[in-house]
Amino acid sequence: MAASFIGDVLLSGRSINGSSSAGHRHTLRRPSTSMTLQAPDHFELEHVFITLVVDLLHMHRTSEWLKMWLDPGLPFESRSALEREGDNGEREEKGSEKQVNTRHILSGNNGVAEMKTLIKTLLSSTHSLPVSALKSSSSSFAVNYLTNSCGIPLKDALSASKKFQLQENKSHQHQYVLDLLRSFQFSDTHIKKLLIKYPRILQSKVHGNLEPKLQFLTYYGFVGPLLPELIFANPHILRKSLSDFIKPTFEFLGKYIRTPDKVVLAAKRSPRLITSNLNRDLQPNVDFLLSEGVTPTTIEKHIVRQPRTLMMKLHKIGKAVETFKDMGLKPSAPMFLEAIRVKLSLSHSTWERKMQMFKSFGWSKEEIIYALLRNPVVLSSSEEKIRSLMDFYLNTVNLNPAVISSYPILLNFRLSTRIRPRYNVMKVLKSKELLKEERKYHWLFNRSEEKFMTGIVDKHLDKVPNLMKLYRGTITVDKIDIQPH
Repeated sequence: MAASFIGDVLLSGRSINGSSSAGHRHTLRRPSTSMTLQAPDHFELEHVFITLVVDLLHMHRTSEWLKMWLDPGLPFESRSALEREGDNGEREEKGSEKQVNTRHILSGNNGVAEMKTLIKTLLSSTHSLPVSALKSSSSSFAVNYLTNSCGIPLKDALSASKKFQLQENKSHQHQYVLDLLRSFQFSDTHIKKLLIKYPRILQSKVHGNLEPKLQFLTYYGFVGPLLPELIFANPHILRKSLSDFIKPTFEFLGKYIRTPDKVVLAAKRSPRLITSNLNRDLQPNVDFLLSEGVTPTTIEKHIVRQPRTLMMKLHKIGKAVETFKDMGLKPSAPMFLEAIRVKLSLSHSTWERKMQMFKSFGWSKEEIIYALLRNPVVLSSSEEKIRSLMDFYLNTVNLNPAVISSYPILLNFRLSTRIRPRYNVMKVLKSKELLKEERKYHWLFNRSEEKFMTGIVDKHLDKVPNLMKLYRGTITVDKIDIQPH
């Protein structure tokens, strides 16, 4: 078996060259213990079979320097044990010129397998490590091509080369793919990101496969950066049939999503949207919801914002629809699908507990329905958060339960960082008769941060200088004079 060994070449960063007969003995000198081993910035990757032979490598893992060496007199399992022993298991004599008989290491039935296992261990380091190889192979060509022709970082190229192979005699076809992507306005950055995520695209046939798919998507409105963004969201779309899958999927989405940028946004939120089985998932659910009275506008908003809901099992969606219809919610309501989404995210027992919790606040069935129609997201909040907010509103602020039902968004806010600080500010201002009586607590709780600051806090700083400190929580209410002016 002909091979050329390159351990000390990698340490110096020189190119890999030369070969010899199987009978030649190769030696590698041990690097000094003070040496920090890093992969050179630029080095030549030969088209060779990867069987790394290293005497001693220094690797940095979790802030510790681990010493690894290959002892030709030990089986691979013993070498692994020695690595774990660390300093207590050192076998080498400092300053010695111990050499490794690489032919001996590779002898036997398990030699190559052992070396491959060692290589994988070394390359799993998060730091730059040298890559060496022996004898031509498609794997090393893939690494070489990805790094040199595509600009892919070495670590990513090594990872990609494990998943697929590139043939050197087909390099012109790979170049056709790169040229095609550039012709569709894929930048070098787009191409690098795409190849790291989906290197198999280099194996695609350009004519009759990849090119017509990109042409169709461009015709459909995915131009400029939208096309690479769409493909990057889920590159597996390019593996689908143009006539049997891509065209029907995008024609269906086009009925409800009016602009391509919204399709890209939906695909980013749920990549499966553009590769799932249309006839099995999305279309039956949409058809069912439309038949129940959900409007196309609501469908569009939900595909863009929460596409996963519309790809759930039809029978689960059907049960959720029946639950809300029995409660009196109409499918035509703008927030009906949002209520469906939240309901599907809860187990049956959690749903029942939250319904009982709302009843314990004194809400009637109608008030619960009204609250869910106005703000179904309230169901996503934890029971602990809802109870603590309700306790503060009912017992400290003295709000009526019906008011909270009418403004269920109050249950979305944080008590410690929003509601309590605002209440303290309003309590002081009311005590000084600086706040108009018609300014209701629930209305002020719901004001945006900017409007509350400018309209309430900043406006009264001249008369209550410490009001900002109170709002920020650096002083308490008892530190402020609350006598009327």
